[in-house]
Amino acid sequence: MQSHLVSALFDRIDLRKLNAIFPRNCLAYPIVSLVLCAVLAGTLVQRVASTADNQEWLTLHRRENGWQSAQLSAAHTEKLASTGYHVNAKAALLKMHEIDSLYDKVRRRILLLNRAAEGSKELDLLREEVDSIDQELQGTRTEQQDLELESRSLTDRIRESESSLMSGELSNPRELEALQSSIESMKEHRTDLENRSVERLVMVDSLQATLENKRTNLVQVEEEWTNRKNAFETEIEQRKKEFLYLKKAREQVAEMLTEENLEMYEHLRRRKNGVAVALLEDEICGACHTQVAVGILNNIRYSDDLLSCPSCGRILLTEV
Repeated sequence: MQSHLVSALFDRIDLRKLNAIFPRNCLAYPIVSLVLCAVLAGTLVQRVASTADNQEWLTLHRRENGWQSAQLSAAHTEKLASTGYHVNAKAALLKMHEIDSLYDKVRRRILLLNRAAEGSKELDLLREEVDSIDQELQGTRTEQQDLELESRSLTDRIRESESSLMSGELSNPRELEALQSSIESMKEHRTDLENRSVERLVMVDSLQATLENKRTNLVQVEEEWTNRKNAFETEIEQRKKEFLYLKKAREQVAEMLTEENLEMYEHLRRRKNGVAVALLEDEICGACHTQVAVGILNNIRYSDDLLSCPSCGRILLTEV
């Protein structure tokens, strides 16, 4: 690298002009020569550094949840945008494509998380089930209590009738027979009430046990849902930051493209379902999977011209 640098320095110095201004026997000649060399060396080093910045200005990482997210070097991007350093159109379009791919993924993820955070169907169904069992329990308990009250009332009426029967107040055989028949009928009805009341008591106990189990399960599900919802909300905030970060990075890259190239890219994105760029994969278009002709391949690989896939019309690029 040192030999190339020295060669480049001497190529840039016009010794004839230097001799015309400062003769070789002039005392200032060595000093001026050294100053010019230092200036040119600084220019070349700065150009090398800028090129290195251009190569590392966009870095992609995988997030811990297994899908891609972006960590973009905003400092490098801003530096390139502010200095107006020339960025190859293909490289800029490739970066734009990478940013837009992540941008769309983050946007879809945010929409998915927002829908997920709205509520849990499992939790809603469990709550409805608990409410239904609780209402059934309350109804069964009320019915059992009514049956018990009716049985007690009937018992009092039977007792009064038996007292009247045993008191001797009635002497008419028909009246005695009717009262006796009424007492027997009330006793049968009371037995039916008692049986139904017992059935309701058994149902109350069963429903009470079921309700307790469902409520215990509901508490667990609610706790799990609260944790999930908090995780959703935390991730939503993180994805919103990434969304804004990618939006800013996209704006910076857009400034590096010519108006014509940017308009072509945006037009293709609208027509091609958000994907304007296709990467070559073993001489095959990565979007439509069509074999690309050799002539087009050579132009894509060795020329700065932007070429489109003959089949799908997307801009064909190779990964850097």
